[in-house]
Amino acid sequence: MEQLTTPLAAIFGITLIRYIILAGIPFLFFYILMAKATSKYKIQHRQATRKDFFREILYSGSSSLVFTIIAVALLFTPLKSYTLIYSDIHEFPLWWMPVSLLVSLVIHDTYFYWMHRLLHHKNCFASRTKYTTSQSIRRPGPPTRSTSWRPSRKVASWWYWRL
Repeated sequence: MEQLTTPLAAIFGITLIRYIILAGIPFLFFYILMAKATSKYKIQHRQATRKDFFREILYSGSSSLVFTIIAVALLFTPLKSYTLIYSDIHEFPLWWMPVSLLVSLVIHDTYFYWMHRLLHHKNCFASRTKYTTSQSIRRPGPPTRSTSWRPSRKVASWWYWRL
């Protein structure tokens, strides 16, 4: 277990830094520095509250932790032998890298679409609490990103990360 704490901390740190860059810079630019100049281009003029932003950041952080745990489990445990993850770039022809990325994006987008549709189906889940977080975001901003969901929804996507 001690062997996993270093990659866990490193991957989670990288994920948080990436989140700060990808969400923080647009937030700083569009919501603080250029708020007046860009407000006329917004589709929805309702302003997000501080509580909205903190909730979105909290859920994004917890979802990032779920991503990190899945990544560490797939990269640093015996589960790796059951995946198609390879560490030698010469294991496949170089043209396969962009093709595999494109294929992964298509598979993930298809999965995401159908999971989203499934979560909206009234007979699918007795409790809709797993889905209420993303529906509670009335004024999305940069902190929302694609990870501002309950961690249980991220865990529901575990099978995709096994590919």
